[in-house]
Amino acid sequence: MNDHKETIFISGIDTDAGKSYATGWLACQMAAQGRRVATMKFIQTGCDGRSEDIDHGGTIAIIIAVLLYSLFTTRRSPIWTFDRLVIPVALVAGLIRIGNLINSEIFGTATTLPWGFMFLRSRQWHEMYYGQACHPTQLYEALCYFILFALLMWMYWRKNAEQRPGLLFGVFLIGIFLPRFIIEFIKNDQTAFEADMALNMGQLLSIPFVIAGIVLVIWSLCRPKVEIAFPDRYADEPSDGKRRR
Repeated sequence: MNDHKETIFISGIDTDAGKSYATGWLACQMAAQGRRVATMKFIQTGCDGRSEDIDHGGTIAIIIAVLLYSLFTTRRSPIWTFDRLVIPVALVAGLIRIGNLINSEIFGTATTLPWGFMFLRSRQWHEMYYGQACHPTQLYEALCYFILFALLMWMYWRKNAEQRPGLLFGVFLIGIFLPRFIIEFIKNDQTAFEADMALNMGQLLSIPFVIAGIVLVIWSLCRPKVEIAFPDRYADEPSDGKRRR
């Protein structure tokens, strides 16, 4: 008798903003429903100070995980999974940046703009910018990611973007890493060795993802559309667009 059960892995990027508690709560709720759940927490090791570069490593890890999941579980193209996975990931990315803001970390350089923040809880702010407002770059990124989430939702639900495999994934890569690349110009260096670099490590690591996103968008638009079961309406609606009672 085969008693194999699917295992659900829950994880995220470490932000010191309560992710561990949220992960544990979610795992407990799923376990109470009889599901097999495992949790995993990414950490940074061997780094001096704080570094955001784990975001790129986490992205690579997710890509590898989806490739394996598609190969051994769904038996579908990985693109099919990516096109659906990236929509909530865009929302989560914005929430992570809100967590960074709450934790007074990963902020920008000094500014005289009226929306500048004084990060009183940050030792780095006290050492470098005491008495000066700084760019709330966490909010800049969060706003970009929330807009990206809304765009992907609109493309999926209103424009049937899934008819073009790879389009949603490509737009996601561009929408996540292009704003990241631009906003890095007004961020503080995360590690000491970046001080003499024209482009910091976060920007250098973002470039391949942006290029990959552009290639995916062009590739998806150049291929014929894939027919789907319920174009321009919800799955439970008949062809005349009227809901059944």
